[in-house]
Amino acid sequence: MNKPLVLLIAVVLLLGGGTALLLSTLWGTGEDASVSTAPLLHDDPAEGAETPAKGAPLPAPAGLAGEADRRDLFAGERAPGQRVSSEHAGWVAGRVLFPPGSPPDESLRLVVSVPDPSGATTDEGEEREALTTRHAVEADGSFRVPVVAFTPGTTLDVDGRFLYLEQKLDLPAPAEHELLLEPLLGACLRVSASPPVRASERAAELVGTRVRLVSGAAGAGFLFGAVGRGGSGSNALELDDQLQCEFRGLVPAPSAVLEADPEVFVPRRELELETRPGEVLEITLRFELGARIEGLVRDATGDAVPDARVVASPTSQFANFLAGARRETTTDSEGRFTIQGLRPRKVRVAVESDSLWRVESDELHPSDGEVISGLTLTMGRGLAISGAVRFADGRPATRAGITAEKTDGDEPQQGWFGRGGASTSTITDAEGRFAITGLPPDASFDLVVRSLPPGVTDTDKDESYRAFLKGVEAGTQDLALELAPPEGLRLRVVDSDGVGVERYEVVANLVQSSVASEGTARAKVTGGDGTCVLEDTFAGEWSLRVTAEELVTLEAKVPVGVPQSDEWLVVTMIPAATLRGLVVSPAGTGVAGATVRLTSSSADAPSTRWGRGGRRAEADAEGAFKLLGLRPGAYGATADGEEWAPGESEEVTLSSGVVTEITLSLREGGSLTGEVFGDDGNPDAGVTINAFSIEGGGGDSATADAAGRFELHHLAPSTYTVMAQPNLQSLSDKVESEEQINPMSFMSEMRMTTAEVREGEATHVVLGAPPAHPVRIFGRVSEAGEPVREGMVVALGEGRSVLEAFSSAALDEDGSYELVIDEPGDVVLNYQEVGFQSGGVEFHVRTGEVDELEFDLELPTGRIEGVVLGPEGTPLAGQRVGVERETGLASLAGIDGRGGERTDADGRFVLARLQPGTYALRYGGGKYGRSVLAGVELAEGEAVGGLHLRLTRPGTLEGVVLDTDGRPVGNAAIFVRGAGGHLTERMASSVSDDEGRFVVEGVAPGEVTLTARTREASSAESRSVMVREDAATNVELILESGTILRVVVEDAEGSQLRARVSVRDAKGREHAGMLTEALLRGLFLEGFSSTEQRVGPLPPGKYRVTVTAEDGRSKERNVRLTGRAERKLRLRLDD
Repeated sequence: MNKPLVLLIAVVLLLGGGTALLLSTLWGTGEDASVSTAPLLHDDPAEGAETPAKGAPLPAPAGLAGEADRRDLFAGERAPGQRVSSEHAGWVAGRVLFPPGSPPDESLRLVVSVPDPSGATTDEGEEREALTTRHAVEADGSFRVPVVAFTPGTTLDVDGRFLYLEQKLDLPAPAEHELLLEPLLGACLRVSASPPVRASERAAELVGTRVRLVSGAAGAGFLFGAVGRGGSGSNALELDDQLQCEFRGLVPAPSAVLEADPEVFVPRRELELETRPGEVLEITLRFELGARIEGLVRDATGDAVPDARVVASPTSQFANFLAGARRETTTDSEGRFTIQGLRPRKVRVAVESDSLWRVESDELHPSDGEVISGLTLTMGRGLAISGAVRFADGRPATRAGITAEKTDGDEPQQGWFGRGGASTSTITDAEGRFAITGLPPDASFDLVVRSLPPGVTDTDKDESYRAFLKGVEAGTQDLALELAPPEGLRLRVVDSDGVGVERYEVVANLVQSSVASEGTARAKVTGGDGTCVLEDTFAGEWSLRVTAEELVTLEAKVPVGVPQSDEWLVVTMIPAATLRGLVVSPAGTGVAGATVRLTSSSADAPSTRWGRGGRRAEADAEGAFKLLGLRPGAYGATADGEEWAPGESEEVTLSSGVVTEITLSLREGGSLTGEVFGDDGNPDAGVTINAFSIEGGGGDSATADAAGRFELHHLAPSTYTVMAQPNLQSLSDKVESEEQINPMSFMSEMRMTTAEVREGEATHVVLGAPPAHPVRIFGRVSEAGEPVREGMVVALGEGRSVLEAFSSAALDEDGSYELVIDEPGDVVLNYQEVGFQSGGVEFHVRTGEVDELEFDLELPTGRIEGVVLGPEGTPLAGQRVGVERETGLASLAGIDGRGGERTDADGRFVLARLQPGTYALRYGGGKYGRSVLAGVELAEGEAVGGLHLRLTRPGTLEGVVLDTDGRPVGNAAIFVRGAGGHLTERMASSVSDDEGRFVVEGVAPGEVTLTARTREASSAESRSVMVREDAATNVELILESGTILRVVVEDAEGSQLRARVSVRDAKGREHAGMLTEALLRGLFLEGFSSTEQRVGPLPPGKYRVTVTAEDGRSKERNVRLTGRAERKLRLRLDD
C-alpha cells in the first residue's frame, strides 16, 4: 500500500516548481557608456538634431557614424546618470493596435534591442548583453523610434503593464512601411512584502529578495515550468526599497505560483493565483521570522574550516520534499555560520567539505524566533585515493577527468562526502597524478577515467581514451591507471537480399567493459555500400540500434574484440511492415486529427486516452493514417478523437514487407455527472474536477458551476477515480505550519470517489457530501506500556476502494489519536512511523453498527537483528533489509516489499515492532544481488539476533516471453525465485517489452527459476538456470491461459472470516502474494479484503490451498486447475 499511496500523494501535492530567469545586467559601450542594472534608456534628442516628420519615408540606414559625427537622437526615457552612444542607423515607425478592453497604461513602452556590434565577450567568454532602448508610445498608439543598428538579432518588443507580443519582432533591416503591432491583452501582478510582526524594524533586509513567478496548467492541478509572460517582462524580480515589484504583461493563467526566498526570514509561497486579462492582481507576502542557528565548524586539529557547505534539513524527508524546508549557507574564513529563516520543526545540521569527512549534528527542535547558538561541529579528515594516469607509451595524461563512484549501498546516501552525492571528481595534474580526498572509511569506489587523445588539447574534442577500475577501497594510494584507446567497430548493414543499406543510423551503447563504465557511439550513413566505422568504441559488450526507412529497427548486443578481427560485423535488416487505415466516428465518417496508437498485443496493453508506449500517428483531414517501419508481429490498435471516446482495441497481425489495412471506430462513450460540496456543506463552485482511469490511464477534467455541478462526456468505459482538486494554498500552508507532517492526512482531506463508466450511459457521483453513518475511532498507541508520541494511524475500509475508504490522524504527545471513517464495517488500522521508514503495524477491527469506537493499539515488541556483510565480509552501511510476515493475516503494510530498515554505519539492522510469526527478510539490490532469508521464527516479545546477511556481486537474467504460438508477449510481469523457491521480490522484477524481451538485473548468483504473468495468462515455472556474477543468463518463458483463484473463508454459519490464504504448487512454491501492476490497480479500485482473496492467474496444475483464521483454525484443500479463466473456492472452518 505505502509506495503507491505515496506516489499518488506526491503527484497531487507537488506544489510548485519552475526555473527562474536571472535579471540581466545590461552594458554600455565606449567612454560614453556606463553599466546599470536597469534597462538602458537613452537621452532626449540633442538641441538642433533632425527628427523626420511623421508620414515621411523612412530613411535608409546610414551606418554607424564616426566619433566626430555622433549626435544624441534618441527620444526615449533614461535613468539618472545613464549614457549611451548616440550613433544610429535609422528609424522605425508604426502603430500599436490596442486590444479591446485595454486599460490605460502610461508606462507602455517599445523596447529596441541591438546585439553588441563589436562582438565583445564577457570575462567568461559569453556574448555581451544586447543594447536596449525604451521609447514611449503616443496615446493613439503611434510611434517613431530610432534604431542604433539593423542587424540579425535586432528586435522590437512591447513592454506594458498589460500588453505583450507573443514573439519579439525581428528587425534585421529597416522596414519599408509603417509597422502594425498587435499585442495581446495580458495581466499584471503587483507584489508587496511585509516583514514579520516581531521584526518590523528589519524590513530593509527584505530589499533585493528575489520573487519568482511560476505558472500552472489550467485544470491540471500540477505546477510546472516558467511563468507564461510576454513583452520584456521577467519571471524573476527583486523587491525594491519600497518592498514592491511588478510582473508586467503576463499571459493570463488560472493557477500561478508566487515564491520568495529571503535570506533572513522563512520562505513564502502563494498558490493558485488567477491572473486575468486587463486586471491588476495585488498580493502581499507576509513573512515569518523563523528560527536561527549559529555555529562553528572545525577540523580534528581544532582549526577553522572555511567555505564549508552547511545544510539544515528537516528530519522528515516528506517535509523536506514538500515544504522545501532545507536552508543552507557556507562558513566564513573563521569557520562560522548562521542559518536563518528555518521553519519550526525538527532539523539536523550537516557540514560538507571537499577534503573532510561529512559530519551531522544531533536532532535540533528550534521554535519560531528562537536562536540556537554555540553549535560546534568537528569534521574528521577523510581518506583519499591517489595515483597516476598514463597512456600506453608511458606519457602522463594531463587534465584527465577522474570520477569516484561509491559502490556500497543499494541507493545513494545523501551527502556522504563534500559534494553531497554518490560520486566525486577531480582532474590529473601536469604529471598525470591525482588525489580524491574526503572519502568515507570502509567504503569502496569504482574509478572512471576519461581523457583526450595524447597531444590533443582542444577541449571541444571527445574524451575518447578511457580507464576503469572497480572496487577501489578508500585509502588506496599509488594506483597506476593506463588509458586504453578506442578500438573501433567496423559495421556493414545489409537487407534480407544481402545488399548494403545506403541510408541508416546506428547508435551503440556500452553494456559491459573492463576499460570503461559507460560509452556511446553513433553514426549516420547517407550513401555507399552499407559500411561504417564506429570509432568511439572500446573492448566489451555493446548494444546496437540500427534504424533505416522501410526496414525493421534492429537491436542486438555485440561483443567487440580486442582488437576486432579483420571481418566486418554484418547486420541484416528485414523489410518493415506498414499499417494504414481510416479512423471513423460512430456514424462512419472520417475523423480528422484522430490519434492512432499501436501497442503490443497483450492483455495488459492500455486502450484508453493516455495509453503508454507503442507507436502513434495522427489522422489527416479525411481520417486516414499510416504507420511505417513496424516490426512484424501481433499488435493492438486503438484510436482517439477530441469529440469521441477511444475505440476498443483492434487486434492486428503485421507481416514483413506487407501493407495491412484497418478501420478503427471511435465510440460515443459514457458520461460522468456529479456535484461537489465544500467542508461547509455548500456547493463548491469553480473547483476543478479530475477524472482518471487507474486501469487505462485515460481521463478528463471539468470545472464545477455555481451550483457545484459538473459534467464529463465521451469517456471510455472504465473505472475512474473522480477527485476534486484540493486547495493547493491551504495544503501548502498546512505543510509549512505543521511541525510533525502527516503525509496521509492530505489524502484524508481530499474529496474523491470511484465511478464505473459504461458505454452510452451516464454515471452520477457526489463529492464532499457528509457520510450517512460516520464512525469515530479513537484511542492510544503505546509500546511496552509507554505512549508512542510520533507517527500516525491510517484507517482503510476492507473490501472498498482505497481512494474512498481512507482516513488518518497524527499522534498527540500522549499517544492518542482520533479519526473518522465514513461507515461501519471491517477496518484495517495501520500504525506508521513518520516518513514511511518501515511497513507499519496492522490491527484488524470490526466496528459494528456504532457511532464511535475506542480502540487502543499496543505495538508488539518482537525484533529481528543482524548485520549485512559485503562480498568481502566487511559490514555495509546504508543497505535496506525488508521484512515480510509469512504467517498471520494477509498484510497491507509493506505491500510494495519495501517495509524494513537500513543498516547503520556498522552494517547493523534492527527490525522492531514485529508481531509473533514466521518472517522472510529480503536484502540486496543495486550493485548487489537480491537475496531472501525465509523461515525466521519469532515468538511473542522475542528478540532474534545474530543474523549475518552476506551480499554478493549480481548477475543478470535475460529472456523472451512468448505465447503458445511463438508470438512475443509484451507487458508480462517477470518473477524470480531463489533455490529455496522463495521470491526474491514480491513485486515483479521486470516487465517484458513489446517484443517480449525482458532483463532482470541485480540477481544473486545461484540457481533460480522464473515465471511470467499477465492479467489472464501465466507461464509454468521455468527450468532451473544458473546465475553467475557479472554475466547474463538467457531464459525463454511460454505463456498459457491461467486461472484466477478466488478464495472465500466462512465459519460454520456461513459468515465470512478473516484469514490468510496460501496457494502452493506441487513443489511447495508459494503463489499467493505475487504482485503486479494490474493487481495493485485492482487494490485501489476494488479494495483489499482479508475475507475474499484473489490469487493468480495460475498455470494449469495441482495446488494445495491452505487458509488460516485469526484464531489459528486452519483448513486445506487440493485443487486442480485446467486453464479456466476463474474459479471460486469456498472453504468453511467448522468449530
